[in-house]
Amino acid sequence: MSQVTATEDITLVVLQRAPAEMCFVSSIFTLLSEAGINVDMISQTPPQGMSTTLAFTVLDEDLSGTMDIIGRLREAYTDVKPLFSSGNVKISVADDRMRTQPGFASGLFSALAERNADVRLVTTSETEISVLVERTAMGDAEQAAKECIAGKK
Repeated sequence: MSQVTATEDITLVVLQRAPAEMCFVSSIFTLLSEAGINVDMISQTPPQGMSTTLAFTVLDEDLSGTMDIIGRLREAYTDVKPLFSSGNVKISVADDRMRTQPGFASGLFSALAERNADVRLVTTSETEISVLVERTAMGDAEQAAKECIAGKK
């Protein structure tokens, strides 16, 4: 079964120059969890020396609490540079055929490129591709996702 969903009011959090240590990553997500803040999309770049870039999303309503937690962590990790972008939309394409049928990602990315969509983050699983876009690109991104599914039928 194919499905396209949109989730509005999403904040992207990017932590540049984050320590490339699992204890740092663990501490962030533990503190967010303890504060009752749900994290959705998570992406980390390969380490460059001793640092990495960590990106994740939270609901816009959780931005203040997230900023507080990151502010406290920056007391110990002073090199970390946080960036925040609110008012985004997560578009997800889910289809069980992604496990065995190639081309879903290329179809989605081609359709997004045709619309010049400002994609801020991409995460995937075996059966789902999620893209984070600005709210102004929501309609175009949803249409691109639907075309991706329709092109695979």
